[in-house]
Amino acid sequence: MRKIVLILAVFTSMAAKSQTIITDRPDQTESPQVVPAGTLQYEGGMLVEWDQNNAERMLLPTSLFRIALHKRVELRLVHELGFDRSSNDFTGETIKTRGTTDVQLGMKVQLSGYDASQVAVGLLSHVSLPSGSFNLDESWMQSHKIGLALPSNDDWSMAVNVGWMPIESPIEIQNQGLFTLALGHANNDQLGLYVETYGALSEWGVGTFSGDAGLTWLVHDRLQ
Repeated sequence: MRKIVLILAVFTSMAAKSQTIITDRPDQTESPQVVPAGTLQYEGGMLVEWDQNNAERMLLPTSLFRIALHKRVELRLVHELGFDRSSNDFTGETIKTRGTTDVQLGMKVQLSGYDASQVAVGLLSHVSLPSGSFNLDESWMQSHKIGLALPSNDDWSMAVNVGWMPIESPIEIQNQGLFTLALGHANNDQLGLYVETYGALSEWGVGTFSGDAGLTWLVHDRLQ
């Protein structure tokens, strides 16, 4: 399934002391780094998706809360308000739904990459609680990823995620592989750009592949 994705986001970090902010948004690739110990970081914004059937989903706001309990471990909470619009194939009627998506609880563990010259490696796991509103509730779900970030080469950077997500149905559990690949370039100390591809492949060989690109602007050390 082809998708066009528009992402608008603003990120802010709340901490006891100043630090250079590292975010997991706006792209789909999660960074392997955790936020500094004792830091609470909020990342929020808007995401809009269209597909070839003219179905539309908007998430506003999409919110990620990250709190580090240790220099290697952070806890995560994701909460979103969703708006869906699609068309009935038989009647042509426009169908609209809105409500909260399932709350996601997660953990990230950073295994390496505290030195800029090292490959950064992190493990991420999330579970979705069946708490969303009608028509947006996806029931119990989980996902597990390994995140890699290569040492920066001058102004270029690259990160990869690979993972696994089981999809439950009333009759079976279908395993799905996940992947993302992001390439970033820092134009200067404040402005950067990225391009990314991501998708999923089921055990039956059915895949979804998407891509996006965007800009980031570091206003100061605690606001991007």
